[in-house]
This record gives sequence, C-alpha cells and structure tokens, in this order.
Amino acid sequence: MAPYGTLEFDPIGDALGRIRDDFVDVDVDVGHVTRCHPVAAVLLDAMIELLGTRGVTVVTVDRLERRLFEASAEFPIRGEALDWCQGHRLVLDP
Repeated sequence: MAPYGTLEFDPIGDALGRIRDDFVDVDVDVGHVTRCHPVAAVLLDAMIELLGTRGVTVVTVDRLERRLFEASAEFPIRGEALDWCQGHRLVLDP
C-alpha cells in the first residue's frame, strides 16, 4: 500500500481495516506522503498495534525516516523491509 499526498484517516484506515480480517502481513510505503493529519496518525498507530495483537505485522517504508507510526517497524527502502520480514519469517501481501 502506498498512499500519496496528505494522509487522512479514510483511505489508509479503510485499507488497514480490510487487512485486519485477512491476517496477512503488510508493508505501508509512506514515502510519498507529504503530511499526516495528527489524529489520523494516532488512530492508524492504534490500528497497527491492534493488528499486531492479532498476529498481523505492519512494516512502514519511509525514505525520509519520519517515524509516522510507532507501532510498526520502519525502514528507508522496501528492500530493507523485505529483508527484515524474511529474517522474521514473515510473508508480505504483494
């Protein structure tokens, strides 16, 4: 999943909500996000944490390394995220 522009709750929240029931691991590339609404960040972080309690791992890819979500592991490039996932025996949803 790779959102663009201002990150509001609706687009990414809907996507994470769909993932919740599938129990797959997912990467979120926020490299093209220019701004994240503070409330959206808090709510999305809580959703990522909830997914973790259900066995779903969310990995964030952000070339600017802004740490938008505390509940996910973050990497500057997707290749590093994939290496980390492979090391932890996770399979990302393509």
